[in-house]
Amino acid sequence: MRIGFLVNPIAGIGGRVGLKGSDGVLSEALKRGGVPLSPIKARLFFKALDIYSLKNILFLTASGKMGEIYLNEKNIKHLVVYVTRSEDTNAVDTINTVKKFLENDVSLIVFVGGDGTARDICSVVANKIPIIGIPAGVKVYSGVFGYTPADVARLIEKFISGEVQIVKREIIDANEDLLRKGILKLRLYGYAKTISYLNLLQPTKTIYSGESEEENKDGIAKYIFENIEDDTLYILGPGSTIKKICEYMGLYKDDLSVDILLNKKIIDRNVDEKKILKYLEMYPKVKIIVTPIGRQGFIFGRGNQEISPLVLQRISKDDIIVVATRLKMNELKSLRIDTGNIEIDKKFKGYIRVIVDYNEEKIVRIV
Repeated sequence: MRIGFLVNPIAGIGGRVGLKGSDGVLSEALKRGGVPLSPIKARLFFKALDIYSLKNILFLTASGKMGEIYLNEKNIKHLVVYVTRSEDTNAVDTINTVKKFLENDVSLIVFVGGDGTARDICSVVANKIPIIGIPAGVKVYSGVFGYTPADVARLIEKFISGEVQIVKREIIDANEDLLRKGILKLRLYGYAKTISYLNLLQPTKTIYSGESEEENKDGIAKYIFENIEDDTLYILGPGSTIKKICEYMGLYKDDLSVDILLNKKIIDRNVDEKKILKYLEMYPKVKIIVTPIGRQGFIFGRGNQEISPLVLQRISKDDIIVVATRLKMNELKSLRIDTGNIEIDKKFKGYIRVIVDYNEEKIVRIV
């Protein structure tokens, strides 16, 4: 069996530096000290993968950091079918690699990246063969990703043993130029085949709206407002529910930024990891308010990478406030964290309270 393996080397580079993505802003991300998440996620995937299940598998890949180096590190049998022309790879390299995969009859394509990478691959593959993504982008809204690198490892093992289902899932992406202006506009680009087994494949992100939904958010906002503590720094994550909390206080906040609140005033907007760390040094009392991604359940590691493992290392689980409407929580059996740091992710596992309306909470497990 032949499996294609492809890495987008810059996936996730814009997240922790507050750029909402990597499309078209590589130089700015590097200038701000951005670090891609794809190498971390690729190595977590191979660390979790049962090497013995690969004895009859040949991986096809691209040269260097687009795949070859990770297979070499694990001494996994592979063949380089595409050689990049320079260190600065781009979407053309992704597309050309995928064409080589198809020419060489791969049965599955495994990729490390985000929604932009999924779009590029889908533009070539269409519905010819299944694809499965190891989540490494800032935006991971499409339905062709495992929840975590370890979940993708389990999916690959089940694919090799013939136990998966082949399903069709949406490829969606957000306009990053609008994202940086605080506007979330999703577009459906098509459908792709992927592999599914038990609860390892994440669903597509959902946006909730409607009159009852807004009333529910009002109740949450009123409750948070009444319980805000003086002289405590609040790190506000993205999301329309948190935006509603700010509106209740007479403050402006967009849906997508990470902002800093102190004594019911926003003192800094669209902060990155470095700024948050500076604030943590200045204020002894800190809390984080977050809302999970619809249908996916992530509270950290997706869309709010500014709240990084270094930040979370200094935060107690008791200082995390999760808010979500009843409708959103009715579709979520659990919450999730995927920061790229296994120890940090473990730190917050277990049960947590979610505020679902005025003075109303639900106990939910972080898995």
